[in-house]
Amino acid sequence: MKFTFTSVGIALGITTLLLMIMIVLFHFLFTRKSKFLYIFFHSYYYWLIIGAVSFLYFFLARYNQNIIDFFNKKDLLDSGDIYYKSTTYSKAFLLDLCPAVAFLLPLSLMIDPTRSIAKIMSPYAIIGSIITIYSTTLSTTPNGNVWNYIFLGEAPNEMFFMMHFNSLVIAIGVMLTSKNYTRYSFLFNFVFICLYIGYVKAFVDLKGVLYNTTGVSKFDWYDDVYHNFSEYGIVYQLFPIGFPLIQIIAYIIAVLISFSLMGIKNWTNKDPEKEMYLDKFWYQKIKYISKPFYIYDLKLDIFFLRINMWISKRLLKKNTINLENKIFKNKEIIKTLK
Repeated sequence: MKFTFTSVGIALGITTLLLMIMIVLFHFLFTRKSKFLYIFFHSYYYWLIIGAVSFLYFFLARYNQNIIDFFNKKDLLDSGDIYYKSTTYSKAFLLDLCPAVAFLLPLSLMIDPTRSIAKIMSPYAIIGSIITIYSTTLSTTPNGNVWNYIFLGEAPNEMFFMMHFNSLVIAIGVMLTSKNYTRYSFLFNFVFICLYIGYVKAFVDLKGVLYNTTGVSKFDWYDDVYHNFSEYGIVYQLFPIGFPLIQIIAYIIAVLISFSLMGIKNWTNKDPEKEMYLDKFWYQKIKYISKPFYIYDLKLDIFFLRINMWISKRLLKKNTINLENKIFKNKEIIKTLK
């Protein structure tokens, strides 16, 4: 598999990079310093519109056709073409992380006013989108109209570029405008990716899906039949260390990068707005903590408090015994001195 750059791919890569820089700079130079912009970009209604438009865009431009293909071409699923079966299942049941996030991220923005769910998924949306845009997209040459390729995509990869581009932009915006991550956010982030991998693994084991499985199947890395269809074949050519070692290392790196992005967000977001607007009525009305997560946050707080209390009691008891022993020894020493 040879990797070659194309003019369209390079142009899209540069455009994506410039837009990412512009979004970040606009946030720190303008949004954080303007009351109007701060309220506007933190508003649930703003993100509701973004989520609804993105969700409809993804559904109409790509996902509805994936569902139709799955139900209308069931006979082809049993034809023996493993690659066709795998890609059909993967698209219909969102077994590839990027389409899954493209579906779940805008959906969460519509149902969760606080963006607590969206900010958990956002680091993985950023990682997956950047990897795809700066690998596959850079080497892709459109077969037809360039604008059609950008906004709608070409079969069998409908909405390929715009799906990743849209997820990337939304994820960056969510991370910039959401509340800082807590220790539980890191836990939820890890649980999310574990649950998703488990979900995909079920299809690999039960339905025999072997391709486009977010790296769960070894055929996403290499195989001897469909040489050009391994999703991460380029990565495996660079690091041919065997499966599942390549898979495990890739997942660990992805989680570490995700945690790093969360840490950078916390480090750069010192919330100067809180010092400026803390006593303002409108600022207090901005809700951050999701009600579903808030219950678990409280339960986890209680759980850790009980552990801390138990440890404190044990230490106190131990220190008390040690103190009593010291007092007894000192008394014995005093007696011997007399």
